Amino acid sequence: MEALSQGHTVVTITVVTEACNISETTTLVAYSPLKSLASEVLLSVGSSRVVIFEGGPQPWPSAPFHFYSDIEVHPIGSVTVEALSPTESRTPRHAYRVVCTAVGKQWLVFRCGNTPGPFNKIPAVEESRVQVACGIPASLSLSLLSSTTSSPSSPSSIPLYSHHYSCTQPQYPCGLLSVSSTRDATLQLSVFDQKGVQFDNFTSCSVRWTSSDPGLLSLGPQSTMTAADRPTQTGYKLHAWQVLQSHRQTGTVTVNVTVTCPEMVTAPASQCVNLRLVDDVQWARHSVTLFNHPKVTVSKFIPLHHISSGLFFIVF
Repeated sequence: MEALSQGHTVVTITVVTEACNISETTTLVAYSPLKSLASEVLLSVGSSRVVIFEGGPQPWPSAPFHFYSDIEVHPIGSVTVEALSPTESRTPRHAYRVVCTAVGKQWLVFRCGNTPGPFNKIPAVEESRVQVACGIPASLSLSLLSSTTSSPSSPSSIPLYSHHYSCTQPQYPCGLLSVSSTRDATLQLSVFDQKGVQFDNFTSCSVRWTSSDPGLLSLGPQSTMTAADRPTQTGYKLHAWQVLQSHRQTGTVTVNVTVTCPEMVTAPASQCVNLRLVDDVQWARHSVTLFNHPKVTVSKFIPLHHISSGLFFIVF
């Protein structure tokens, strides 16, 4: 027999003979494998994350009161766990809010199943584990978001550039980024520990942004931190955004961000990015000036009288 979807069904087997008919009825239950939506969670001390487990055995149809689910923390000491109300969805879910209280690593061990009963003498029980690390930020990464998706509320924001190095003063590094001098830009901040693992949440830390020349590029009032921006390979991660307001002037400016946590025993983690404010795209009679990025293209038709159709697509 093969389970096609989760649920339960009653199977009856009947044997017919000349003397008598023999039948037996049993209940078969199918469920999705138990798994966690995140295998590893990294938090700053004082921040939290909702850990979700889905699938696993469900209450037995004829004896639902035998069902149980529980979660344990090993070792105990640096996190607190709070059970949240069940989520109504097609796939059964169990949600817990985890809060870091001290630096360290723990395992969350979740189990669910049914206790033995007269209708289910050998019930299924499954277990899933999630490692929760409470750490200290060590490095930062800044990404310049596309001007078409620069709003922090846009989940489709795509980083065009990313800086993961320290700025050199007074010379600018070769990775100088260009932004429009007439439109606002948005920087996205990601936070990592000393092993390069990205934090799921760092809201317990303070984030401070500065601009080397507010007359060229000032910091807008919109500074946001949210985890519902875009997924990474290991799930949704929290990012911070800072809106940069331009003032229709060209030049170079450095934007610096500093993340400070109470548990830091050394200097706060900081990162900066050097920006060149440039004019927008302009059309001239004999030339084309474009924003310096591979995704920016222009179509131009060049008539050639003696070669093929005379129509070409030129990418600048």
